[in-house]
Amino acid sequence: IEVRGDAQGGSFSADSDLSAVVSQLGQFVDFGDLQLVGRAETRGNWKFDGDLLTMNVDSDYRGLSISRGSIPMMVEPELTTRADVRVCFDGPCVRRIESAAIQATSGADQLLVRLKQGVDAPGSDAVWPIMCRITGDLTQWARRLSLDTPWQLAGDARVEAEGWVSNSQLEIPSWSGEITNFVAAAGTTQIVEPTVQCQGSLRGNAKTKTLELDSLQATSSIIAINSQDVQLSFRDGPLALSGVLAFRGDGARLHDLLDPASPQRMTGTVDGQLSFEPSGNTIRIDGTVTAQQFALYAPAPAGQPAVFVEGQQVGQEQLLWNEQSLMARLKANWNPGADTAELELLQVTGDEGTLDLHGSVAELTRQTQLQLEGNLQYDLDRLSRKLNAERSSGIQLAGQH
Repeated sequence: IEVRGDAQGGSFSADSDLSAVVSQLGQFVDFGDLQLVGRAETRGNWKFDGDLLTMNVDSDYRGLSISRGSIPMMVEPELTTRADVRVCFDGPCVRRIESAAIQATSGADQLLVRLKQGVDAPGSDAVWPIMCRITGDLTQWARRLSLDTPWQLAGDARVEAEGWVSNSQLEIPSWSGEITNFVAAAGTTQIVEPTVQCQGSLRGNAKTKTLELDSLQATSSIIAINSQDVQLSFRDGPLALSGVLAFRGDGARLHDLLDPASPQRMTGTVDGQLSFEPSGNTIRIDGTVTAQQFALYAPAPAGQPAVFVEGQQVGQEQLLWNEQSLMARLKANWNPGADTAELELLQVTGDEGTLDLHGSVAELTRQTQLQLEGNLQYDLDRLSRKLNAERSSGIQLAGQH
């Protein structure tokens, strides 16, 4: 460590082995099983102007690794940080923090946190008004945040937020984010979006381990989502989730997402609403989904005329089914810890009949495995009219089943 200057101003620099620093400080401070590895080069300066101290510190870290026992908390091959602060003193006591900012950069990834305004008499109960900006590779940020998800995430992310933080609470009345070239993959399912945009407000409580999403809006080319009063609890045990989620999507894109290998094509719009309520180790889900102008096409047999939509040929296809309105009702119990769901009811209702199903789903977020049984009620007269309208079969049916 090298220090130059006096009480009114000066500079300092240090080159340190972080594991040796922890070992030396461990004689006076109990770090428990905390392990710190890497090298740090630090440079800074300070200046007093009356009772106002201005200080900035720049640090370069190489091979940084922070872990607790065998659990890694942070791994950064190269990390650069800069901190700037202006503090007013009243004798030996801090009277006011005029401004403060810290910026961390690792490759193309960057985190910036700064005070939006000064804080008087900062203490353990102080409320800090902050602005935060995160940019960079979504894959790396998911790793840093230790997101426990089966999804592999990628894309270029930018998130900005403003709010208040204290020693145990966080409140963000306004935040927004955008991810370009977004990719999420789990098992055989892959979501690819040019742009995903989202915004909302949230509150968090470290003591109760809860996160409340007062509002959330997210849009992409596949789906638009709007949630209200969503609460997540991360207390010891499985995830607890409550709230209401509404969505509207493009039927063709959703069909391609859920079954990318299917030769069939679906058109229409999909609207839905799902409510969530915790119940023991499971989450109760109750919802409805409605498809408008629903149509399902499949490749046509050889020699069948092409299908035209608004004067444009859409290929050699045959119409399998269409509905002006198709409604589904869902009642299920989802177990996030086991990645399973029990379907009490999956009811699909159209013009010609109703399909009732119940059963179970295993490996819900991976290679989904379904075990379903149920019954189908249909009106043969309506069914024959539809078949004749779509295929000119000439078949006449009557009765109900």
